[in-house]
Amino acid sequence: MSYTVIIRAITTTALLLAAMSPMFRQASVHAQSNADTDATPAITIGPDQDREFEKRAQSLEKQLICPICPGETLDQSFVQISQDMKRILREKLRDGQDEGQIKDFFADRYGPGILAAPPRSGFNLVIWVVPPIGVAIGIVGLFLVMRQMRRDDASPVATGVGERATETDLTNYLAEVDRDLALGEAGDQMDLTPDNDIDQPGERSGEN
Repeated sequence: MSYTVIIRAITTTALLLAAMSPMFRQASVHAQSNADTDATPAITIGPDQDREFEKRAQSLEKQLICPICPGETLDQSFVQISQDMKRILREKLRDGQDEGQIKDFFADRYGPGILAAPPRSGFNLVIWVVPPIGVAIGIVGLFLVMRQMRRDDASPVATGVGERATETDLTNYLAEVDRDLALGEAGDQMDLTPDNDIDQPGERSGEN
């Protein structure tokens, strides 16, 4: 497997884990909700509703997901079930319930998935913790792969230098051997020369 494929796999995994994070989803939902505020018609404020009441109601709408509209909060959805949920949450606000009680009511009825941001407790805490950890692991893995790639790129250079050094040592060694052999041959020739000089006088005596 090439390093390019590994890097792409790590990057894709990190992005997917980040997208799964409730913090990311909540931020994107709120950003989209704010962008669509002008286009979203507000429910008519009755005589018993003041601006603060409606502000609280609309804040809750952004924290609850439409059961049949994937990825859409109540303030973005106009299907009948969303309208019913908007009505119910306003009734509960009038009854004096706070936001936590109202969200618990809908979570008990539709499950934790109805909440735009799952509670940070119990098993749901894993949903908050795992994606950031996955992103961190992806970043560390990408760093290690890139460092290994730089080492691999530098290895051929170091290997080449080592090979050249070895070849130089071998050449010097062979040259030294040649010098030793040459000196040995010269010594043998010097040993033979005196014998010839000794024999020559004897031969001359015999001749005389």
